[in-house]
Amino acid sequence: MTYKEKKLEDWNVTDFHNYMGDKHKEMFGIAYQPYINWGAEKGQLGTFVGTARKKGEVSKEVAKRFIDIIFEEHKPTPRYPGVSFGSNYSHRTYLIQRAEMEVFQEKKKAEKREETNNVDYSSLSNLL
Repeated sequence: MTYKEKKLEDWNVTDFHNYMGDKHKEMFGIAYQPYINWGAEKGQLGTFVGTARKKGEVSKEVAKRFIDIIFEEHKPTPRYPGVSFGSNYSHRTYLIQRAEMEVFQEKKKAEKREETNNVDYSSLSNLL
C-alpha cells in the first residue's frame, strides 16, 4: 500500500520520502536526492515524524505542512535545482514553527466551523 492509499496519520518515513520524491519530480522535473545520504535523512525524518518505536517531534500534519512549505518556497537554480528535507530540517527550523502555527490555525478554524454547525436551533425557535 502506498502513501496515496493511506491516511496521513498512518504514513511512515518511507511514505514521507515517497511523497517528497513524487512532489519533487512533479514540481522540478528531477529525481529527489537526500541532503547527505539516504540513511542520514531517514534518521532525521524518523526523529521528526516518529517511528514504530518512538514518537516524533511533531505531528504528521505538521511534518507534511513543513515539507509542503519547503517545496513551495524553493526557487530552483543551476546550483540548487532541487530541495531536500534534511537541509531544511537542519538549517530552516523557523519553517517548522510556521508549519506548526498553520496547522494550529487550521484546527481552530475547523473547530469554529464545527461549533457553528452544531447550533441548537430548538432554543432559537423559542426566541422567535
